[in-house]
Amino acid sequence: LLRDRTGDTSLLPAFPATEGNDPTGAGDSFAGGFMGHLARCDATDFATLKKAVAYGTVTASYTIADFSLNGLIAASGDDPVCRIRHTAIYEPRQLREGKSET
Repeated sequence: LLRDRTGDTSLLPAFPATEGNDPTGAGDSFAGGFMGHLARCDATDFATLKKAVAYGTVTASYTIADFSLNGLIAASGDDPVCRIRHTAIYEPRQLREGKSET
């Protein structure tokens, strides 16, 4: 759940991981993906923060898929971008209507 000072709210559930071999480091990986996106964009507006949450969630999904760094090492090519595109970012209105922003 992400909420700014004006009341704009966004909800991003965890990426639906098909494998969960090792949760160690998932939080650190989330932080790395989140902060990495903010650093790359050099912005902290609400839209950038929403996308940063998606990057953090997807990065953590690779971390838990295998032991140690193996899940992150296996992430290559367009796969991370595809995961970002398939990560639903929900707005309160969309939750009521059963829709999401991807």
